[in-house]
Amino acid sequence: MLGQVSHQHQAQARALFILLYYTGRRPSELLKIKAADVKKDGSYVVLRVPTLKGGRFSLLMLPHRNPHIKEVYQFALKHFYEQYLFYAFKSGKTQRVRVKVKAREKVAYEVREYPHEARNVYYWVKKWSGRPPYFFRHNRFSSMAEQGADAWDIQHAKGSKDLKSVQPYQHLSKAKARKIARFIK
Repeated sequence: MLGQVSHQHQAQARALFILLYYTGRRPSELLKIKAADVKKDGSYVVLRVPTLKGGRFSLLMLPHRNPHIKEVYQFALKHFYEQYLFYAFKSGKTQRVRVKVKAREKVAYEVREYPHEARNVYYWVKKWSGRPPYFFRHNRFSSMAEQGADAWDIQHAKGSKDLKSVQPYQHLSKAKARKIARFIK
């Protein structure tokens, strides 16, 4: 799929697609990464990724020996310290959302406008891969769960506050079904 990535900012597009695939982060979170958030620590590239939930950051360590991760690291080195890495994909568009609001024991709805910075990312990723960006998010965390990652590990990698949001990624694999079958007599 990486061969199908074409954009006027080619290096930026490839780095964005690689991080989307390897980290499973939300597109809007990737758009907030600055060059200062990408560092090398021994044989790992450390990403300090802002989360949308509560203004926190989560640290992700990716192996530097992977040629795609090396490409992202080299791309980040070419930028100013405080510069956003994926500035070409930010859009200034807003999205209208209908929100449920409680007012004096009554439920009311009001329409609010939120910035929808990742609209361009949705368009380009869908064009390059034929899949929406959240497909890569679900795929990354599902594969982590299948490989035996703890629910807390997935929660940290996902950048969420609670364990309930990890449950959709924990599918029953054949190996787990066999393990459970051993206990049933």
